Amino acid sequence: MPTSTSLNLRAVLKAAITRSGLDVPARVVAGLTAPAKALYVAAAAQARPHEAVLYVVPTDADLEEAVAFADASPFPDPKDLLADMFAE
Repeated sequence: MPTSTSLNLRAVLKAAITRSGLDVPARVVAGLTAPAKALYVAAAAQARPHEAVLYVVPTDADLEEAVAFADASPFPDPKDLLADMFAE
């Protein structure tokens, strides 16, 4: 994806996040679809680059839904996927 297209997409997503109110910090978020939850978590992580964002789901079914959505999503680029992740 060319840089200009990527930056345009990023601007569109940031505008959508702001207009929808997903840029407001919250301890609990409920009632969103899987794509909206993913957008909220991504927005929260983007807004807090030096903090950890913990995404907790109540059931295994919710976890499997989140993982399936992440697997099916075209973003981020696989080479950038684990750039900021650490595990012990």
